[in-house]
This record gives sequence, structure tokens and C-alpha cells, in this order.
Amino acid sequence: MNFHMVRDTKTGLYYKRIHGRSGTPWVDQEAASVWTTPEGARACLGAIAQQNRRMARFGPAAIREPEIVTIPVSRPKVAFVDGDDWQGVYIDGKLQEQGHHIRIDELLRLLGIDGEQIYADDDWLAKRGGLPPDLDEVKRG
Repeated sequence: MNFHMVRDTKTGLYYKRIHGRSGTPWVDQEAASVWTTPEGARACLGAIAQQNRRMARFGPAAIREPEIVTIPVSRPKVAFVDGDDWQGVYIDGKLQEQGHHIRIDELLRLLGIDGEQIYADDDWLAKRGGLPPDLDEVKRG
């Protein structure tokens, strides 16, 4: 997956879409808008060109020179090894956890994901025959 942002080549600042607010749309990268497709970033170029036309009266220094920056985002490669009564979790080829049983909440924590392990009421689940579509409907054990 890649993320796409718009950067001003002259100042190094990034574009943040703002609606109905005064102030500059050019901010540090951490506060800027991010799109998951290049089309999202390209859609802003028209607004920037319009802003450039308005700012031209202040001289060349007020004109932005936008470029679309693509930032590759990699996901970790996860391997779960299960042998006899021993399990291990490898992230990007490095052992992170091992033992007789690795809990799902521990696996999520290793991946940097907020999660919890919930135990359903056994009798309730047996009567239903499956889990409901919404977590709020799960009867906890």
C-alpha cells in the first residue's frame, strides 16, 4: 500500500485540505492530508492552482509549486509456527514470542493492534450455533 501527499517543492511544506477556515493550507508533514490513491492527491492540484492565481499579486514567493509525493507503507510479514505442542510468532523473520500457547491478544499486541480476547458464554453460543454480526450482541462468559 502507498500513501500520497502533496508537497510544495519550494518550501517543503505539505498540503492540508481546509474548508471554510482562514489560514494557510501548507503545514508540516505530520499535520498534512494523506490519500490512499494518487487521484485523491491530484484532485487538490486544481485548488492549489486557484490559490496560486489569487496569491500571484503578492509576487513569485507566494506561488506554490506542488508535487505529489508517494510514500510506500510496508506491512510486516508474519509467520506462525506450530509444531507438536510448541508455537512461535515471527515478524519479518525474527522470533517475537514462543510457548505452548500464544493467545490472540498477545499476537495482536505484537502487531501493534489494539484488541482484546473475549470469551463467549458457552451455553448461549451452543444454542445460537454461531456468533452474531455485531460484537455488542455477544453474551460474554
